[in-house]
Amino acid sequence: MTTGLKSDYMYPGNMKPSKVFNVARHYLLPKTGKLKYYPRRYAIDPSTVCNLRCRYCIQGNYDEALHFEKKLLPLDDFKIIFDKIKKYALLLQLHNFGEPLLNPDLPKMISYATKAGVRCRLSSNMAVRLDDQYIHDLVTSGLFRLTCCIDGHDQQTYEQYRTGGKLDTLLENLEKISYYKKKLKSPYPILTCRMLVFEWNHRFVGETEKISKKHNCDEFVAYAGSYKLNDKSYTWSLKNNNWQEKQPKIGNSIPPKAAKPCAWLFTALYINSNGKTIPCCFSGEKKAEHLSLLTHSLEDVWNSEQYINSRLYTLGLIDDRSNVLPLCRTCRML
Repeated sequence: MTTGLKSDYMYPGNMKPSKVFNVARHYLLPKTGKLKYYPRRYAIDPSTVCNLRCRYCIQGNYDEALHFEKKLLPLDDFKIIFDKIKKYALLLQLHNFGEPLLNPDLPKMISYATKAGVRCRLSSNMAVRLDDQYIHDLVTSGLFRLTCCIDGHDQQTYEQYRTGGKLDTLLENLEKISYYKKKLKSPYPILTCRMLVFEWNHRFVGETEKISKKHNCDEFVAYAGSYKLNDKSYTWSLKNNNWQEKQPKIGNSIPPKAAKPCAWLFTALYINSNGKTIPCCFSGEKKAEHLSLLTHSLEDVWNSEQYINSRLYTLGLIDDRSNVLPLCRTCRML
C-alpha cells in the first residue's frame, strides 16, 4: 500500500458487520486452498497510462507485447468492480502501474467509494497539469491520503529519475491542494511526500524534505530506490549509500518453494484498469493477469482453481506447481 500506516485502517466504515466478520474469519479459520473469507486489501488501478517514463519503471521500458494494456478505467466499470468488493474492503488503493490523476473520473470514483464507507488513498507523480476544478473535486471527494513522489530538490536532480516530469508542475499542484484544504477547512487529503533515494540524489534528502514542508506536506518518507538488470535486482542502501544486489531473479525456470507461505494470496487483490485481477503488485506483465471482476464474481476470482492450487502449494499441501496462477509459477515467494 501507499505508506503502510496501520492508522489508515482506523475508520468507522470498517466497523460494518460484513467487514468485521470477514476479518474474524481470516484470523480464526484455518488456511487452506479454498477460503471462506475475502481479501481485506484492494487496489483498483484507475490508469495504466502514465505521463512520465521513469527509468526503472515499466513505463520507462514499456513493451506493448509484454506489459499491461494502457487504459483508463471508465467510471461505470469502476462501479461494477467496487460494488463487488465494498462489503469487505478495509482500504482501497487507487494506483498501481499508471498515473491515477490522468483519469478525469478519479474524484468521482473516490467519492463513490467514500460514500459507501471505504477509505481511499493514492500515490501520484503529481506532475500532471490539473485545473482548479479537478483539484477542488479531489479535495472534496473524501480522499484520505495522497502520496506525492518528489525525488529531488531541484529540476536537474528530480528529472534524473522522473523522466519527462516538471518539478514546478508538481509543486504548483501541491500549492493548489493546500489552498483548497485551507479554504474548505479540510484536514484531508493527508499529504505524504515520498522520495526514492538513488546514487544521484542521496545527498539531497534533507533539502527535499525542506521542499516538502515548504509546500505543506504533512509527512516525509525516504525509500530506497531499486532496479533490475540482466535478471538481477539491486536496491540502494540508505545506510551504506551504495547499490546492493538482492536475491537473483529466476527468469522462466521454476524456483524452489519459499520457506514461508505467501501472504498476498490470503489478504489482498489487485485489479487492473481493464478489470482483470492480479494477485500482487510485483509484475506489470500481461501474463500476470487473471479473471476479470467485470465478468466474474469475487467468489469466482478469489477461489478459482488456480488460486486454490497456488495456496495449496505455498502452504506445502501439494507439490505440483504446474496449475498455479501464472504470476506464481516463477515466483520465489510461493
